[in-house]
Amino acid sequence: MIYNITPLTFGTMGTRNGDLIAIINIICYHRKKMNDPELQFHFLPGSTNKEDYIHKFRDFLMDNTDYFSPFPGEKDWPWKHVGVWDYRDISGDHAIIYNNRKAEKKVVVFPLYDASYNVQRNWSEDCLNGILKECNEKYPDYEKLLCSMHTPPPGFNTQGFKVSTDFITNIEHIMTAEVFYGGDTGVSHLASVLEPGPKELNYYYGSHCMIHTIPFYYLSERKGNLKTFWLDFPPESIWE
Repeated sequence: MIYNITPLTFGTMGTRNGDLIAIINIICYHRKKMNDPELQFHFLPGSTNKEDYIHKFRDFLMDNTDYFSPFPGEKDWPWKHVGVWDYRDISGDHAIIYNNRKAEKKVVVFPLYDASYNVQRNWSEDCLNGILKECNEKYPDYEKLLCSMHTPPPGFNTQGFKVSTDFITNIEHIMTAEVFYGGDTGVSHLASVLEPGPKELNYYYGSHCMIHTIPFYYLSERKGNLKTFWLDFPPESIWE
């Protein structure tokens, strides 16, 4: 059955990319609870954030999974202002995105240094430099990609990594990589629910992060490696 998601179902801020994975987790949980393997959600206008890359990710998931319908249902999902991450505490971890891409000898690093909200998630320049150095030492013969929405700040040494800024291309890179590095953001949640996904998952989260936004299956199955860092109330961009 198809249910509509309204602008009020999950609050008024608009669903973002990480939230889309949390909503898939809700669907997987309720498919089991309601014994309805065809349960789907349809996003009504205004229910997702207006950013273009979020619409691209929603459409990518619509095309590559069976969780989201392009067609509206006859009923709205009967919730208002439910926090998708808070609900995870009730449901547990159930989300799976089946991956038919072939794994390649590839390392992808998704740096997080330009978050404009919850800025405590942002990596420092030293953190990113250390990750790139580690990858070069551990995986000398792998293809290495630095995947981001924006190019790194002028003068930043990419240490031989190729920079990729196309959103959908970067999603495909996650699905074909053997090694993943990411922060407290939607791409880490995607990597955590892929089946099969990268053989090695590495997450770098700030110590201020909320426990419910830790990547899927880390707490329940210890899937992946989680490292934390402390930044004392950083500015919006710690590289400014």
